[in-house]
Amino acid sequence: LFRSAQMTSWQSDPKTLFASWRHGVQPSTAKSPGPAGGCRKPAAAAGAARAAATRTARITHMIRGSGDEWVVQDAAGALYVTNLEETTSTPILHFHAGGVGALDISPVAHAVLTAGADGSVRTWDYVTKRALTVNRFSAAATSACWAGSAVDTEGRTLVVGFADGVLRVLLRCRDGVRLHKVLKPHGSAISFLAYSPDGTRLATGAADGSVFFLNVKEEYAPLGFMQVDAAVTAMAWTVDSRGLLAGYADGSVRELDPPIDPDTSETYRLELECREFDMGPVDEARKALIKEARDKLKPPKPEKPPPAEGEDPSLEAEEEEEEPEEEIVVSTGAVRCIFCNVDGSFLMTVDDDVGAGPGAVWRCEWDGATPTPTTRHGGTVVDFTLAKSEKYYVSTAADGSVCVVPSEGDGPYWQGRPHGASRTLSARLSFDDAFIVSAGEDGTLFVTKVAGAAARDSMLNASALPTREEEGKEAADITDPKHYSIEEAKQKDESDAREAAANAKKKTVSERVEDLRKKFAGIAEE
Repeated sequence: LFRSAQMTSWQSDPKTLFASWRHGVQPSTAKSPGPAGGCRKPAAAAGAARAAATRTARITHMIRGSGDEWVVQDAAGALYVTNLEETTSTPILHFHAGGVGALDISPVAHAVLTAGADGSVRTWDYVTKRALTVNRFSAAATSACWAGSAVDTEGRTLVVGFADGVLRVLLRCRDGVRLHKVLKPHGSAISFLAYSPDGTRLATGAADGSVFFLNVKEEYAPLGFMQVDAAVTAMAWTVDSRGLLAGYADGSVRELDPPIDPDTSETYRLELECREFDMGPVDEARKALIKEARDKLKPPKPEKPPPAEGEDPSLEAEEEEEEPEEEIVVSTGAVRCIFCNVDGSFLMTVDDDVGAGPGAVWRCEWDGATPTPTTRHGGTVVDFTLAKSEKYYVSTAADGSVCVVPSEGDGPYWQGRPHGASRTLSARLSFDDAFIVSAGEDGTLFVTKVAGAAARDSMLNASALPTREEEGKEAADITDPKHYSIEEAKQKDESDAREAAANAKKKTVSERVEDLRKKFAGIAEE
């Protein structure tokens, strides 16, 4: 909101005057607050008690309004109108304190889900411009998905992954959202979530390189996980739900075979059954793109005058030395996005960390065909998805740009740059293709109305939904950072069972030895 704002009309140094400003507390009028920063506490005991009871704001920006009013931005996620004369602060907006790690949009209503680094999960009505629900959790939210009709025909199910490996399934109700299911499939941050197109399974990818499969139809029962020694950075199911493409931080792409009925009696860890894509042709094609971009930046060679009369032109050509061509080295960048096509091919984007490579979306084939790029962004494409209507592709790039293109044909497309440079940036089209909603690590949430597109009424009547109480008891939450993951709990149970069996066997042997000792003692007495 204030990324481009210029601070004007400062009455004093903001670092000293406002360093310890507390909402609703009159600051001291002393000119020197001392080297520690922060204004003196009010002399009255009541004022001191009130100051102790209120939260200290972290002021990042202030803009002078009319009279003694200021608009104050609190880094904890709020905007206030503060009157210094009347010592009042009125909240006018609450938002994420920090970046937005993930975003997804409702398939049936004008609502968007945002997951923040501050641990809050929020839903917003982007038409009426108001917050619908706010839930705060103990760890940063790192991934989010609004389930489609294959999972929930009412469009009420939200699933969010967190930095501590916890997965929370939320259900939208009339008076907020309720915890429907809480589990911990990973021991590290959940970087990606993907429902299968048929709605039967949920795949979760994590920073530790594991991909966990959950059975959606059996209340997210664990099926097992596959492990690779690189962080999961992108995932996408094949159209037929028979395979899961996973991209990793080391630049590799694998198509995993999802488990159907695995044996998890001893462990949830599964054999890595997959095929790996050959990235060599992509790297060569990336080099060609980079060379083409560099050649366009080179100044044209000056034209040389014709040779003088009597000179041999061939001798002059021999004397010319060609400039050595700069070697282009393409380092293995992380796979940022994957999207599966109906024909079996897939679209992919890779980190262009060599400095001069344009952000391209690569169309790849498993048969070894040369990958073909489509370039519309000036930086690495960090998010790529298909709109709910399946009429458009929506992509974002690290330079802060957002692009919407038709999914079929080469028709006109829209591109804008609402955000600053951002390594995490997501954008979605509304269910009726009338709004573009985007958010990223800069903490801003932008809503753009699509010209000529008529907004449709929401298909979900939120006022007719059951309340949280009517839905029944909520799931028990996981807040302890030391809580076992699903696999750790499995191994702990197995270890406890083995120890109990060993103790029982030891006890049986001890009891038998004691019986024999008593018998021998009786024989000896006889």
